[in-house]
Amino acid sequence: MKTQILKATLLAFIIFFSCHQVSQQHPILEQAEKVMSEHPDSALFLLEQVATPEKMPERDYATWCLLITEARDKNYIEHTSDSLINVAIQYFEKKKDINRLSEAYYCQGRILSELSASEEALTAYLKAKELVRETSDRDLEALSIII
Repeated sequence: MKTQILKATLLAFIIFFSCHQVSQQHPILEQAEKVMSEHPDSALFLLEQVATPEKMPERDYATWCLLITEARDKNYIEHTSDSLINVAIQYFEKKKDINRLSEAYYCQGRILSELSASEEALTAYLKAKELVRETSDRDLEALSIII
């Protein structure tokens, strides 16, 4: 019950303040990203509130694909496909966004491992590891050491 109230309050807060902010990124995406590591269930809840994510601007849709994949993974929801993370990878490759791309390849590796595609997963992990050296993301860098 407490979690539902927190989620509803958080959603109301985002909707209320989204009208007053000029942002480069959709406010729900920003908020989901902020709470992802501590409260992945809240991040997932927020991301699932986007009714038609494919109608978002291309950058926001790619970010949504990455974040929803990460949120599902952190909430132990079984992956059945890698199609969403592939959308993110294609976009971030095209835009040469190394930070997002390294994170997307790491997520792709997690998904492919779960789907028993071991060789493809290893390739994705190695791409993430190679790219993370060029980023400022210390959390992802730490994960790449484990790979």
